[in-house]
Amino acid sequence: MYFYPGDKNATQHYQDNCRLWQVSERVVQYDCDIFKGQRGSALIRYSEEFKLYYILGVITSEHIYKNLGSRLTPEGQKIIRAISDETYNASNFNEQFVTLDHSLSKEINIIVKNDCSKPLLLATYYKNLDQGWLIDGFYTLEGGETKVFHKTENGIFYFAGTYNRGQTYANRYDLTRNLDNGNGKTLNLKRVIQKFGVIISKLLNVTRRGSSSYFLNTLLLQIF
Repeated sequence: MYFYPGDKNATQHYQDNCRLWQVSERVVQYDCDIFKGQRGSALIRYSEEFKLYYILGVITSEHIYKNLGSRLTPEGQKIIRAISDETYNASNFNEQFVTLDHSLSKEINIIVKNDCSKPLLLATYYKNLDQGWLIDGFYTLEGGETKVFHKTENGIFYFAGTYNRGQTYANRYDLTRNLDNGNGKTLNLKRVIQKFGVIISKLLNVTRRGSSSYFLNTLLLQIF
């Protein structure tokens, strides 16, 4: 079997000399240990007749008592060849692809964490779920506090971080906007871009550098 996803410290990517036996036409069982994340990895067998390795099937499940795989049937091999040759027609095969409808929420949770011991003031400029742009702030984020600020479906939003109400900023800026709370304060806002087409939580870590300066850095957390 091939591919160990990270538990071998990038020094071992396969396990050989596994015993494998067929449970049914499509299911095989084997005695090699596997690790979470290996589903879909190849089960490879060596052919003495043809002096080469070939894919027998793929890993499908891991259990404390037994590990199972899905055998690549002769018809499955023909399907793969047809797809590769761009001649695939579902009506020519008994085995059919199963299509599942799965809807993902497009909401992005904007989460901010203050890694400092002192409070920080945050303002945000984002597109709300009603598709209108809003600017809010300042919010107080205590030292060590993590808070979900907003939800959005837009992949671009902006932050301003300060500890003295906008006299100086913890972030570089890409855009300036005035607060809508009537005080006429102009904010220097940093742009954050979500670049992946899956659900993302955006975590902005705010840390302290020196006696009075702060900086913002971004970290993407992918949710499955």
